[in-house]
Amino acid sequence: MNRGYDTIDFWYLIPFALGIFMLFRLIPKLSWLARISIAYSVGIYAGLKLYAFMNSSVLEQIKDTSIDLTKNSWGIFEDVIIIVGVISSLVYFYFSKEQKGVIGKISKIGIYFLMIKFGASFGFTVMGRITLLIGRFEEMIEFSKPSVGYATPIILVFILVSLGLWSYFYDSENTKKSEID
Repeated sequence: MNRGYDTIDFWYLIPFALGIFMLFRLIPKLSWLARISIAYSVGIYAGLKLYAFMNSSVLEQIKDTSIDLTKNSWGIFEDVIIIVGVISSLVYFYFSKEQKGVIGKISKIGIYFLMIKFGASFGFTVMGRITLLIGRFEEMIEFSKPSVGYATPIILVFILVSLGLWSYFYDSENTKKSEID
């Protein structure tokens, strides 16, 4: 009768022992054994994450910063501009040497690249917000039709009446007095 126990894999004893070592943290005299399990877990996690980080971030950034000679002349020129921007921006953040002379001029170029990048990011953010606003206005216009029961004008009147009543009944001097007392 075969119960699935034909082979024994002793490799499973290692994680079992490490798990038991973790429980030894509760026993003061044996708590030092838990450090072995923690060190093993941290080491494995760091090794796996380092490999993934190197592949996804570092190597991709290096590849994107290199010059691709298979492109046309305009593409090569763009790659050269990217390399100049990256190197000059890195020189700007190099604080171990005083930024005078050639290093100062290169870091000044890096400042311009950073300003252009931050300005473009801010402009992209503003345009994204404006696009969302336009979308909300389109929805408000859509809900102003009789097929949806004039929802936008009714809600607008409700908001205006609520704000009017709130400002009429709101006594700022009594509220300020009661906040002080």
